[in-house]
Amino acid sequence: MIACRHALLGPLLLLLVVAISRSDAADSTITTDCFLSMGDWGFSNVHVQHLAFHMENMTAHPNLFGCRSVQFLLALGDNFYETGVRNTTDPQWETTYRQQFRNASQTPALAALPFYAIAGNHDYGRDDPVVHPEYVQAQIDYSAIDPLWRFPATNYTIHVNVSGVQGRFVMMNTEPMHLCADKKDICFQPDQAEWVDKTLALWDDDHSVEFIAAIGHHNLFSPLGGHVDHEYDALLSPILERHRVSFTLFGHSHFAAWGKNPAVTNTTNETDFPGSLWYITNGAARGSDYNNCTWADDTPLLETYCAPPLDNEEGAFMLHRVIVTAEPNNTTTASSASAGYVEHCLYGSESGVKIGCVSTPLRSKQHRSTSAPPPSSPQGEPNKPLLSNTQIGGIAAAGFVALIALTVIAAVRIRRARQYQQRRGALEAQNLCSTSIDVGLTDKTPTTPTPKNRSFGTSEVM
Repeated sequence: MIACRHALLGPLLLLLVVAISRSDAADSTITTDCFLSMGDWGFSNVHVQHLAFHMENMTAHPNLFGCRSVQFLLALGDNFYETGVRNTTDPQWETTYRQQFRNASQTPALAALPFYAIAGNHDYGRDDPVVHPEYVQAQIDYSAIDPLWRFPATNYTIHVNVSGVQGRFVMMNTEPMHLCADKKDICFQPDQAEWVDKTLALWDDDHSVEFIAAIGHHNLFSPLGGHVDHEYDALLSPILERHRVSFTLFGHSHFAAWGKNPAVTNTTNETDFPGSLWYITNGAARGSDYNNCTWADDTPLLETYCAPPLDNEEGAFMLHRVIVTAEPNNTTTASSASAGYVEHCLYGSESGVKIGCVSTPLRSKQHRSTSAPPPSSPQGEPNKPLLSNTQIGGIAAAGFVALIALTVIAAVRIRRARQYQQRRGALEAQNLCSTSIDVGLTDKTPTTPTPKNRSFGTSEVM
């Protein structure tokens, strides 16, 4: 009877496993590709070296971080402290850039990752009141030497296809806008804001472009303790808001913070585009000054966040996930997707621990009905339901199968008990009943399975 019971349990347990597996397979997230960003990274120090180590781990093993792949890195300015590089043979190319990020023996995956760079104030020499555009030109010229260092001009755009989603990165030279707004005596390139305005206008009515990111060095709407500059805010932010930019990424202030402007309403096409712009500061690669990050009471931004103080002035960087989701049974192409957003997560450079996240919705009409991501929690992490409807259905099916299994086991035991009583009665009639009954247990010493060698970091394309 014991053998019979096991024979019945085998198929039932198989059904249980199949039910659970089917509930897991119904996950609605279909494609996730990623990119990295760091600001104010231009030192050769322990913070930047640890940052490179964790970026290597993410690039080499993207599936461990919820990514199919890590496609590129955005360098948000202040690439070389304190006063930039003088030419393409400057020693800092080796000490700051190649040894830390292009070391094929220590960071082979990161060494093959494209870097898209923009200039910060230190890259211009910034020994006030002197500005050195030739120092930035040296970084542009280095693109011809290293094809993975991609800095084609002081202003440029990147057209990307991430997770099947069309995106645009507008790489802005913010140094002239900052100087022309605040320090007019050393203003140069006064038409810089006009270039940003005209470039963003190219995609005002282009529904194939599902997110637009404005990338610069000088951050807008900085928290206290950072570089607060109301004149610069007033010059650039109306341009970004008028053209419905999805999110910004800036450096300059040596901490991480974000907030959204609720006043960005899309008066001309409100049903097609989300109605808020997230301003994200990510300038702590070199080491952080988190203790000074506080938001002023009169800030125009809502849902503001400052990364908490970290030990030993720990630096930080960001992993950005472009997430496209679809209803179950839909095809997995972006054109059929019903929702999507970009998730921006901050990681500590020493510990590699995720500190906080914020999500920004995709922009196009096909994602608009359900594209708004969940609101951020006080820690910056998205609030998500514990279980999807398909997972709940799978668990219910598994519970039903388990109930059937228990019912069968109970029936087998009742039948055995009846047979035993019948046999005992027959033995008593023959005076052959013993005081104990061997139920057939075998004395087997349990064996401890040999542990398998676990290879940390095996990459798998999802």
